[in-house]
Amino acid sequence: MKRSEILRKLGFTVPEIKKKRVIIVSDIKCEADDPFAIVHHLLTPCIEVKGIIATHFEWRYIHIEKLKPQRGTSMERSYEEGKKILELMEIDDVPLFKGSRYELANEENLPESPGADFIIEEAMKEDDMPLYVALQG
Repeated sequence: MKRSEILRKLGFTVPEIKKKRVIIVSDIKCEADDPFAIVHHLLTPCIEVKGIIATHFEWRYIHIEKLKPQRGTSMERSYEEGKKILELMEIDDVPLFKGSRYELANEENLPESPGADFIIEEAMKEDDMPLYVALQG
């Protein structure tokens, strides 16, 4: 189902001039509030959700030795949770991207990801609608 069909069912419309492009960046599986915030974005008629980027949430575990073997898995868990949200809402026209698996080590070695590429691609588009990146964490 298209996101626009869901919004039309809500019966609330917004003039085009009031709409904004939004990319949601979230560690979706980390806490319970992230899925709610994503659904709120998806159901807000003045927001054109261009994509969702699933990120990692392991930074707090860097110094806990027994948790180090799990490093690199949380982004995938966020990605799966993002798929679940879109499936439950029956939304098939909002893309979901994978972000980086790890935190930034330094400014010289920046990780690449489909999510980072998508932000750049969307920011470079010619579009009169302003672009916002909603960072949740």
